Amino acid sequence: MAKESKVRIKTPSFAGPSSPGFPRSRGFLFTLLALVLISFIFISIQLWAQTVQVEEARSAQRFRVEAMRTSLSMVDNDALNKFSNASAILALDTLARAIEDHPDSGVMGLPVEGGAGTAFPDGTGAVNRTIYELMTGGTTSGGIYPGGQNFFYYGNSSNLTYSPDGMRSTLPYFFNQTRTATRLMGYDLVWGDVRKFSFNQTGLWAVSVYFEVPMNLTDPNGQLSIQKMFVVNTSIDISGMTDPMVARQDRIARPAVPDAERPHRNVYHVPQYLASGDAQARLLKASPTISEGMGWFFGPMSTVNQSAFRSTDYRYNLSKIGSYILETPDMGEAISQSQYFGAIVLGNSGGDNFDFNSTLPGPTSACSYAVMDQHPNCLYCLRKFLPNNTDPAACPPKSAEVNPDTIPANPNIPYVAITGSVNTLPGHENWNLGLPEILIQSRVNQSDLFGQGRIYRNDYNSLSRKFSNDYPPAAQSRIYDMSGPRDMAICGYYVQSPYGPSYLQRLTALAPYNGHTPYSPQGFGIESFITGRWAGGADDPVPDWTNAAQAAEDIPNLDSERNSRLDYQFYSPAPCAGSFIEGMPGCKSMAMCANDQPQGSPRADATGRFSISNQSYDAGVPSPSERYNLSQIQYVDKSMPVNRCD
Repeated sequence: MAKESKVRIKTPSFAGPSSPGFPRSRGFLFTLLALVLISFIFISIQLWAQTVQVEEARSAQRFRVEAMRTSLSMVDNDALNKFSNASAILALDTLARAIEDHPDSGVMGLPVEGGAGTAFPDGTGAVNRTIYELMTGGTTSGGIYPGGQNFFYYGNSSNLTYSPDGMRSTLPYFFNQTRTATRLMGYDLVWGDVRKFSFNQTGLWAVSVYFEVPMNLTDPNGQLSIQKMFVVNTSIDISGMTDPMVARQDRIARPAVPDAERPHRNVYHVPQYLASGDAQARLLKASPTISEGMGWFFGPMSTVNQSAFRSTDYRYNLSKIGSYILETPDMGEAISQSQYFGAIVLGNSGGDNFDFNSTLPGPTSACSYAVMDQHPNCLYCLRKFLPNNTDPAACPPKSAEVNPDTIPANPNIPYVAITGSVNTLPGHENWNLGLPEILIQSRVNQSDLFGQGRIYRNDYNSLSRKFSNDYPPAAQSRIYDMSGPRDMAICGYYVQSPYGPSYLQRLTALAPYNGHTPYSPQGFGIESFITGRWAGGADDPVPDWTNAAQAAEDIPNLDSERNSRLDYQFYSPAPCAGSFIEGMPGCKSMAMCANDQPQGSPRADATGRFSISNQSYDAGVPSPSERYNLSQIQYVDKSMPVNRCD
């Protein structure tokens, strides 16, 4: 049996590192791959680090830009304009009050600087300089003014200087505050000097501030820088501002009067009264719609009689019924109610119409008279006697008489008889009473017809004077709405004026009014009325105007109550004398307006009667009384001349 043979195959073995043999390539590849991976990671880290560095640089740049934007928002032009507006308001108000309250009675105001052909045609250059000094430093420069010392803050007077609170409204305060705020953001803000400063009147009720100031904003590294020129151009409404002119001139005219008794005026104006033409007395009725009238009176008009008045009623107060005018179409009511009211408006009048009443026998059988009575609705109605024979020898003329049944219970009551009723102006009612206020006015008075003590004159020529159509136009009866001039006098409103000074001129030492040249060549003049007992009458003796030579000597001591109440005329060293105006303050009735004391004695109970000049210097330019339509309602005062305005 054959033997099984075995074949063995020898497989090669890999030698270790120390043994020679086949190379170990797998370790090399692993090492190579590891090196590549590490290099990629390192490069990625480098790229990431560079990206972070760039982003950080960009973020820092963005922060600087945002910080600069924030800084710029703190100092934008609008913010500077608003601050400058407030700063100018404080400066102007401070200056006006300081002029008004200056204790030296010789101080008249800031000096007049400028004029025609200059930047300040109204002569307000000193006002411009003073406002600049207050806005930029909080104090005035002061100093002696050449040629005189009667000017505000000049001479021995201390400079006008802000309080610490006032300093917070100056431009340097704004500049410092904005610089501090921008430094917190890492920037430096530098303001330059204020340039081209102008403070001037630009309208009746507005003054404007203009100036330029440069600004430079930089970052700490000097890499970012912004330069800009800021322009301020802002306007101030003078409404409510102190008008120092009246109090200043009052201090000069009456240096001994305590400050508490001096007038303080603020400039107020309303849209309905822009000029004197808007504030005129308005004629409501005249001939032929007024058939007759006598006397004059101003007051609220009531359509209810005495029975509706109560002691506790604010509108129809019984204690004040004598200051009211009753309007009624009832003749009998007018006659009986005249004992309570101050005046009567009798409606539905028939005027100069006569009806036959009866026949009156004459001196002979051949003579008789037809008795003709005036009708309807009249007071002091006339009774005529018409002869039946035209031969005066056979039937002599008989004078007309007053029908005794038509004499009012108060025989001296002012009245008018009208056709229809009074059409008052809507919105012109007394604000407290809600009733219209009117002036009834006629140049014919009871004393003109009947003499003293109701001694009736049997003279038709005299009696017929009560008819407005039979008497010269100056005596015609009229009804006026006095709301315009009374609102100006009582509320202190200002209106545009052809001759008066502008507001900024009122801060200066104005030359006396000469009547020919407007104060403001720019046309920004304004005016108001001066009223009240403080404005004269209570302490002034009455000059003797019946003696021309004596009157000339008395002009410097003229009774100021008679001075024209326009604010720029009233205190003039050579004052304008005017006529008292019916229906205005202190002159609401004849008894009130005739409030005179004996020659040389003060009128302790004077009411401050309103007067206004009726003199015009220039052809074609209405006088003050004409501008306010007051010429026809002047109280006839024969104790002094009225056309005088030196």
